[in-house]
Amino acid sequence: MTALLDKINADPFDRGSLAHYGSVESMREAGFFDDGLAPETLKSLADPRRMTTPFAKVAQALKHAKDSNKKKVVLITTGGFAPVHEGHIAMMYAARQKMESEGYLVLGGYLAPAHDSYVAGKGYDADQFPAHKRIAILRQRLRDDPWLDVDPWMAMYTPCDLNFADVLLRLKNYLHFHLSESEDIEVVYVFGADNAAFARSFIERGLCVCVARPGVEHKLESLRADQSLMNTGRVFVAIGNSDLSSRHLRLAMKKQQTENATLVKGVYAIRNDLEWATQGLARIPAQKMASARAYFFQGVFSAIRGVLSTAEYKDVKPIEIAVDDQRRVLKTQLDRAAVMNMDCVTADLGISVNFSRMFDVADGQLASARLVPRPQSHALESILDGDYILADDDIVTGLSMEQVIKKLPPGVKITEKLSLLKSVLTDKGQEEIYDVVDARDFLWGARQA
Repeated sequence: MTALLDKINADPFDRGSLAHYGSVESMREAGFFDDGLAPETLKSLADPRRMTTPFAKVAQALKHAKDSNKKKVVLITTGGFAPVHEGHIAMMYAARQKMESEGYLVLGGYLAPAHDSYVAGKGYDADQFPAHKRIAILRQRLRDDPWLDVDPWMAMYTPCDLNFADVLLRLKNYLHFHLSESEDIEVVYVFGADNAAFARSFIERGLCVCVARPGVEHKLESLRADQSLMNTGRVFVAIGNSDLSSRHLRLAMKKQQTENATLVKGVYAIRNDLEWATQGLARIPAQKMASARAYFFQGVFSAIRGVLSTAEYKDVKPIEIAVDDQRRVLKTQLDRAAVMNMDCVTADLGISVNFSRMFDVADGQLASARLVPRPQSHALESILDGDYILADDDIVTGLSMEQVIKKLPPGVKITEKLSLLKSVLTDKGQEEIYDVVDARDFLWGARQA
């Protein structure tokens, strides 16, 4: 008990709450638990130089709000999100509306998935919704949201579940470190009324929003009856109307996955571009280097094959793609037409217009912010008028190609878009692609990795 009291008294939020409410049980009701971590361990994990959380949306909002005199805040909520549903999103929007009605300027908001240990402890199907999958679903859902984003720190970069106060404080320090040391951005904790007792943690510091939801009105009334807490001006109550449940959504998704068990299929293409990628990397005998490359590639291939050995991916087959096969495709095309080549590995064939996609920090790489030319790429404005085939190693969404096409001179026309990968796979009798990766991206220091 002494150790637990020491832990509570070390918490900048809950020590004031303990002093006011006078019992450890009241702290447990307010969500506090012993995570088992030493203070120095948590401090190291929360180091803001660990760039794990995206902040582009907050930075953009901060830029537009530089002349505002309003108090600037960022919202955050934690939970299993196994999986995320519209009720979670609606809760954040209700909290934003409340804070704005109180005169605050909301710069952004985060949904912070809990650690896998929390998901397992709640009786969820942890195998169905591991951290990486919950984060992937969240990122896809919030990709086009103008202000909400995912904070994967607790789920992916800590060894256990943490108290929400630690997640809140870490985000505040992180944003302060990366965005603007001159601005004091307050991070506001958002939670549903089923956890109304969480508000006790804010009796001496911080801000929180409790969002009402059907079925837990008695907990909300209990919160409102706590006048010493409500009179602090730190606790806000927002009106929500969602009664959606992650549990019902999980059951529906599990049923759908069972019915469509063979939907996850195709080839996982692993391009063996290590010979090109290690040119100039080390001055060692060619035979020894070739042996090292083969050993490294087999390691990458085996690791990916191991991941794909689970039941979910039983119909996904890893396959090696040789650069020489892609070069043969390009040479065939060059015999009949002019080619602009966006692939850096085969850039010596055709007119090199290869670009790198620039992503915002820690954003999950769902959409690139912009394209930048790689070394030795031809300037687009210098390309002569005429008809061209536009080739790339692979075409997934086609967005990179579209960005390049928009920058071409008016007299340059693209008559065909060519995927080197798809052409090679078609020759091999394999057409459906599940995913693709370059082996060089697993080798630190490799050429253009």
